[in-house]
Amino acid sequence: MKKAIELIREAYAFAGIAPVSTGAPSLNGKMSEEGLGFLNEILYKWNAENYFPFTSNTVDGHVQGGEAIVSPDEGSVLQGPKPINVNKVLCYRSNAWYTLSRVGYENIWERRNRESSTPLYFAFTNDEYGNGRIVFDCENGNFDVRVIYNKDLPSMDFNDELTAPPQYEQAIKYGIAALVCARYGMPPDKQANVEKLRDSILTSIKKANSFKHKIDMPVRGAVYESPADYVMCGRHL
Repeated sequence: MKKAIELIREAYAFAGIAPVSTGAPSLNGKMSEEGLGFLNEILYKWNAENYFPFTSNTVDGHVQGGEAIVSPDEGSVLQGPKPINVNKVLCYRSNAWYTLSRVGYENIWERRNRESSTPLYFAFTNDEYGNGRIVFDCENGNFDVRVIYNKDLPSMDFNDELTAPPQYEQAIKYGIAALVCARYGMPPDKQANVEKLRDSILTSIKKANSFKHKIDMPVRGAVYESPADYVMCGRHL
């Protein structure tokens, strides 16, 4: 497990920006802050794109009125960590769970049906407080739902450790390096090489994540879904 500052130093050195002295790349304060911003940007983006299956959370609830809020606040219809994106919403009817189809938030309103009692579609957005708002196509529905989503990650600081498998550390390092190359106008072939390394690892991660199994690890009432080859559960990821 590496600290954030270690990944940032390695990324700047790999991009050819930070000089290496006595074995450890050295960065000035501006570069360090910039690199930390790049790292947190990557974590947020890749978590939203489902590269981190170990941040998955599942909540159940009963919906009335055609919409629900996912929030850690007590009394919420769907109580759980704040979501960054929703992977799947299921509705319980006829003694079975059915997966709903997702549509854009701007398109759900034209599908709203006052006569329907169970939904076929849903849309997701984050409200001004970072809570998740899920709107269903049945305006006056009354039904049970199960929501599977990626929970939001706290921003990392320099001395925080990245608790993740080595593949993720490598991908994040190359991800930062690619942003550094673009920021400092490195030669196109250099940037293309870094991006190729990043994308190659992300492809392997996505392939590994396609073989998931559920493990017995309750987290606030949820069960993590993790790649079959490893299980990660850390403070930050």
